[in-house]
Amino acid sequence: MEYTYGLQTMGYLKYYIMYIYYRFLEFPLMIRVCAIAVTIFIILYVLILLLNVIIALKIRRREKKIQALREKYYDKISELTYDSQTYPDREIAEKLEIGDNYKVKKKFINALMPSFLDIKRNETEGFNKENFVTAQRVFGLPTFFENMVVKGNLRERVISLKWIDMLEGEIKESIVSRYLYNKVPKVQLLARLHVAKTSKSYPFNTIEEDLDKEITPEVMAKYHEAFVYRLKQGLQIPNFLMWCTAPESHESFKIFALKEIANLKMKDDAPAILEILKTRRNTENVERELITTLGKLKYSQCEEYLMEIYDSASYETKRTILITLGDMASDNYQVVDFLREEYSKVSDYFTREVLLSVLYDYGARGRAVFNVLEAQATPDTQIFFDHVRNPLIDNRKYA
Repeated sequence: MEYTYGLQTMGYLKYYIMYIYYRFLEFPLMIRVCAIAVTIFIILYVLILLLNVIIALKIRRREKKIQALREKYYDKISELTYDSQTYPDREIAEKLEIGDNYKVKKKFINALMPSFLDIKRNETEGFNKENFVTAQRVFGLPTFFENMVVKGNLRERVISLKWIDMLEGEIKESIVSRYLYNKVPKVQLLARLHVAKTSKSYPFNTIEEDLDKEITPEVMAKYHEAFVYRLKQGLQIPNFLMWCTAPESHESFKIFALKEIANLKMKDDAPAILEILKTRRNTENVERELITTLGKLKYSQCEEYLMEIYDSASYETKRTILITLGDMASDNYQVVDFLREEYSKVSDYFTREVLLSVLYDYGARGRAVFNVLEAQATPDTQIFFDHVRNPLIDNRKYA
């Protein structure tokens, strides 16, 4: 009986499907095409709408989880991080109320990470790094990072390496070293940055292998952070002078090395930099960076040479020389006389303004010459003196 009823139901269903199908064929071709297209678009719209609803619900659930963990752990971790006393793992686990049966779970760690990142991002004086790292260890972050780097997909691997760098977290160097020559440039760069930052051996071989390649400003900034960190930790930093003199070094690498010498105040390298400048075998961009570096290192012994090459230098290099002489501010009367003489010869507006700015800030001698020149100024040149005294002046009123 039930079997017969089932057959009848299937028969009715088949009948109505065939009925609709043949009725549909009676319509003109254009209407049929439009009807099919509209049906497909409606189905796609409904699917996309459902997908967005599902994604929104997941995001909302994740935000609730993040907020719940923030309320539970943020203050406790922050209090430990700024505690002057250093605690062992067991005591920190007790203070954070983490039991022996705690297991590392991916969703839990992903929701907990914003709290750790915010604490690190807002780091102030009194930050106890040892307690902060121990708290990470208690929550199993090193284990989680290692698993994500080794077993995770590309996105998880990149995010984990970024988190390790941001938190200055722990991970075995042998694991990260596997990715120093990874085919994915982003993974390779993150691995090299981590090794360059934390390795206790000499981790710059991978950088020196690429001296002939261009280095971007973003990568320069990241490596600079690594070098600053190494100096604070008393770790070895590379020989930047070698990068400057290596025949295979790309122009951008030489400029990067010179910027690091200047930013890290490596004054002992100043004499060697002057010798490199005197070879006159550098590109114009490198030459200007050499001059700028000497100025930032306050190496006044280069002043005579800079004045000597001034006349033969290019327009941009001349301005760099003037700014460098001003940066050193050695109160050298020869430099003041040189600046005054160049002012009497210069016809270029921008160079004239640079000259006056250097004189104005060049100690008592420079300021005295500036005042004399201002007293002799014509209405046409008075704007330069006004602008030096007040850089916010509106030049349009002199137009």
